[in-house]
Amino acid sequence: MIVDERYQAAEELFNEVCERYPDVELVGIGPSPETDNLTVVSVILPGDDEREEAFAEFAAERATEILLETGVYIIVVSGLYEVWIEFHAARSRARQEYLGISAAIEELIQTQEAGQMGSISFGNLSSPSLTCRLRDLDFARNEIASLLENLGVLDEVKIFWEHPYHASGRHSDRTRLYPPEADG
Repeated sequence: MIVDERYQAAEELFNEVCERYPDVELVGIGPSPETDNLTVVSVILPGDDEREEAFAEFAAERATEILLETGVYIIVVSGLYEVWIEFHAARSRARQEYLGISAAIEELIQTQEAGQMGSISFGNLSSPSLTCRLRDLDFARNEIASLLENLGVLDEVKIFWEHPYHASGRHSDRTRLYPPEADG
């Protein structure tokens, strides 16, 4: 249960953030699952990395001011799940094939307004990886997996995710979303 004073302070912080960044979308306000006295404001901000960095700096400064003024500990975090799609092909595909797959995933994400496409990394051409940030993990498990199956590459991928929020500031280990881990 979140104390009314903490919720009210978090809501005021969100409103201040909205004055400067009117396109920010509130995902939720609630207590931290990891830290008892911490209130988490989870948001989605459209834009590029530079804009997100400026946003995070502004929100952190205001949260610090609120902490010093009222003793209420609040953080503002991304409400999007980090998702990685790693290819493990038996045969090497041409770079253009991977770019086409990436473009199809990006179009699906944009059409469904499901999040933001990240980048594609070609560290090794036989096993490149794609990143994206999604509102809902079921979208990756269902829609993206279905698209990859239609493209004939589902058996070549592993999809991992990471929760967008960790109070410690450290990211958890990636959790496999697809294919499911084999039991036992």
